[in-house]
Amino acid sequence: MFAKMANTRTLFGSLLPQWHTLQPAAGRRISIITHHVHYKMNTRNMAQNPVGESKESGAFIRTPSAFRGFISRDPNASFPADAGRYHLYISYACPWASRCFAFLKLKGLEEAISFSVVNSKFGKTKEGDDHVGWVFPASDIEEPGAQPDPLYGARSLRELYELASPNSDAKKFSVPVLWDKKLKTIVNNESSEIIRMFNSEFNDLARNADLDLYPPHLRSQINEINDWIYDEINNGVYKCGFAKSKDPMRRLWKNYIRLFVTLIRFDEVYAVHFKCNKKMVREYPNLLNYTKDIYQIPGMSSTVNMQHIKSHYYGSIPSINPLGIIPISPDIDYTSPHDRGCCLRVMGNTGFIGLEPLAAAAAAAAAAVHGGVGKRNTLSDKILEIIEYAGRGASTVRSQHLFAIISLNLIALKALVRSHFHFILYESIYRPRIRSAGVQQCQICRELTTWLNLVLPTSLLFLKIKGLDEVISFSVVKPKWGKTKEGEDHSGWVFPASETEESGAHPDPHNGARSIRALYELANPDYAGKFTVPVLWDKKRKTIVNNESSEIIRMLNSEFNDFAANADLDLYPPHLRSQIDEINEWVLDGINSGVYKTGFAKTQEAYDGAVKKLFEALDRCEDILSKQRYLCGSVLTEADIRLFVTLIRFDEVYAVHFKCNKKMISQYPNLFNYTKDICQFPGVSSAVNMDHIKRHYYGSHPWINPTGLVPIGPNIDYSTPHDRARFST
Repeated sequence: MFAKMANTRTLFGSLLPQWHTLQPAAGRRISIITHHVHYKMNTRNMAQNPVGESKESGAFIRTPSAFRGFISRDPNASFPADAGRYHLYISYACPWASRCFAFLKLKGLEEAISFSVVNSKFGKTKEGDDHVGWVFPASDIEEPGAQPDPLYGARSLRELYELASPNSDAKKFSVPVLWDKKLKTIVNNESSEIIRMFNSEFNDLARNADLDLYPPHLRSQINEINDWIYDEINNGVYKCGFAKSKDPMRRLWKNYIRLFVTLIRFDEVYAVHFKCNKKMVREYPNLLNYTKDIYQIPGMSSTVNMQHIKSHYYGSIPSINPLGIIPISPDIDYTSPHDRGCCLRVMGNTGFIGLEPLAAAAAAAAAAVHGGVGKRNTLSDKILEIIEYAGRGASTVRSQHLFAIISLNLIALKALVRSHFHFILYESIYRPRIRSAGVQQCQICRELTTWLNLVLPTSLLFLKIKGLDEVISFSVVKPKWGKTKEGEDHSGWVFPASETEESGAHPDPHNGARSIRALYELANPDYAGKFTVPVLWDKKRKTIVNNESSEIIRMLNSEFNDFAANADLDLYPPHLRSQIDEINEWVLDGINSGVYKTGFAKTQEAYDGAVKKLFEALDRCEDILSKQRYLCGSVLTEADIRLFVTLIRFDEVYAVHFKCNKKMISQYPNLFNYTKDICQFPGVSSAVNMDHIKRHYYGSHPWINPTGLVPIGPNIDYSTPHDRARFST
């Protein structure tokens, strides 16, 4: 579907006005207030979906809109299209409300219909109960961009619903709301119907009356497409976002199509907050330029308030984001030049010309719906296929014109994620060092084993790179934490009960322990510290030799060379040690630990400081790697391996789970190619298990990710060619 953007300028195809020739009309007064979602908090402090409920299966069911009146051009209608009679309540945060606002602007009705904006964050809607929803500011200066209710001085949108229907037991007080000031009631709160009214019923008052986004000769096709778009996409993204189990979410991942109101929010909010992280909009050249193009249409930028959008999503749903920390922004400049002007084909002082392309669009769209695109069976897969075409810059008539039909009628994918807790790096307790002992080392090797996870396997990487995996045995714990002891709530690293219980994990082969904790307590019954991995274990003495990864990797690098397959590989060479130590220090603080300081921050201040330092360190690495193949020059060293274990997890986990979303590693040309280079070093890829990595992070921190849903992820192929060979080795 996104392929349309390659050859046509907007979602409306060639149907663009010559905006600068349209002059404002005077004397048109009607009002609008926009915001869109309301949550009722239950006793467990979990936000209910503002527009529906979740069944026991985890699937989402939408609650129908309650007010369905229709404004007509007929002066004798119950709701005639009179100037100054109606008021729209909106929220900048809500996509549905924003599409109403966008239609208002596109049709040139902002002088005819007044509007107001509610606060970005939810608040108490009524004294004496716990309901939380959309509220108005007390003054014009309380929140920039929001206004007090100009009609009745209401403190919340709920009050307007109750004014319109005092006996209603409704619990969903959503935006947009189209209000009749004369009858003091809600005309309609269904965005799809409000945009139809704006499109046709106010044309006597509209500055751009010739713009018809629902032309009569295309209505049957538009309705047909809208039927399945509503179920599979508009409603589907909420089914996915508010899923309580993984199955509904997995069924719906392929259904998201992004149009402007979704695109403008995607990289800033949905990719992180709702785990829509398979691909960023800024990675689609045509979609990014399209978004800029629409944003730069006169009036459109005024419908976007990113501060409100982020403040709402990250600050109004404590069940997703308990601490209300707002992640750093990628700061995309939508005012920068775009390349869409070459696609503009329709210009006219009196409106629009050339409706034939839209007619062709409808026919092509219907063909796509009925199997004209690709070989997949479901409609959602057909949509995905079109998206994939767009990602490659391809173009088809079917995919191009499907956009012209669906207009601004889509919403983004949602899921739950949030982090809290300030991060402190605990110091390892067991710190003795193994020294080379000549022939005696053979016995030492046979008596050693290593317990690892595949989440941060720095030690396993050294074991593989040095060729010690046939000399020192190793076992892998399960990726998700579990109960470490019967009768206690402590969760930590546990072993599977059998070789088949968990792919890639192994039972303890030496002591039959059920958890890493059991090994710590076997080594020291009085131990009261953290039960971490890696653990380097002495099988003969049944004790822990060392549990500090930085020291274990030094031992693996130098003390077992008599038995290492790659003994000549020195990852900590004497002439580079001071440089390696210096790099390790700031990489550990800014990047290795930096992602944790960011993700486990308890306050906005702690988050802001940590994420700033993180990206400063990444920028520093990018600069170094623009001049040489590795951090210390032309040879692979310990410093590279320590950085690699964070980079390989960044786009798949840290950008979303820990809100490290200012920039992806895939957006750093040198860091990205460097990561591929190291991943392709012999032995390294076998130590990377992305399934374990993702299931650990998303499944072991319930205070961050309450439902344990694992996002689809970008699934980057690190085996593809890189450009690092341009540097001498």
